[in-house]
Amino acid sequence: MGLSVKWATCNIGAIKPEEYGNYFAWGETEPKEEYLTRNYPHIYYDENNYINFKDIGKDISNSQYDAAHIKWGSNWRMSTFDELSDLMFECKWEWIENNDCVGYQVIGPNGNSIFLPAAGCYENSSKNYRFDIGGYYWSSTELFWHDETVTFILEFTDEYINGDNTYRRHCGYSIRPVTVKVVYLPPMYYDEYKDMKTEEIAKLVHDRIEAKVKEQVSIKKRRPFYDKRIQQAALLNI
Repeated sequence: MGLSVKWATCNIGAIKPEEYGNYFAWGETEPKEEYLTRNYPHIYYDENNYINFKDIGKDISNSQYDAAHIKWGSNWRMSTFDELSDLMFECKWEWIENNDCVGYQVIGPNGNSIFLPAAGCYENSSKNYRFDIGGYYWSSTELFWHDETVTFILEFTDEYINGDNTYRRHCGYSIRPVTVKVVYLPPMYYDEYKDMKTEEIAKLVHDRIEAKVKEQVSIKKRRPFYDKRIQQAALLNI
């Protein structure tokens, strides 16, 4: 897609892009029948009976709490705050129907795309909430927002696309894995270097690698999430 990582074509638990797949609470690696605070293992109650989150890491990507890493193995993992930022701000989003499933076709800078279905979610319930209406996708990143610890998610309907902060870690949301992107340089043909010395060839290779690294680093630019109205307008080209 021309972004900093390679995005999977489907959600965890799905075999096709339009399938919803499984749902996970944040930091859990197995789906379940009900998504409730009482069956979520990463919280505890303080002396005032307030819910607090256990510390399982500021970023659980590639850890024992990463469902993508555990389920898919290899280099697959949950996306981070930065990587979801890239997906939101560097891509064009089009609401479409894909084999009777609605969601967004997300088109990257290089023209390649993925489909994110409006898979809904499980919030304090055993029933899917807002399927075919909204999509809710976990990031691996914990944030500190207004003196509270929250988790960053991607949330969307056909009317808006938000990067949001949630306290509802026990709820069942979708996960779209990412993996390392392999970047290939154009081949060097014999005619290019046949009259060059070894040191000159080495410098040519070095310069080409350096240029490609700078190109990838330029993809990493970030934009703040402070004003959702600005964010939505940018994403929807309003």
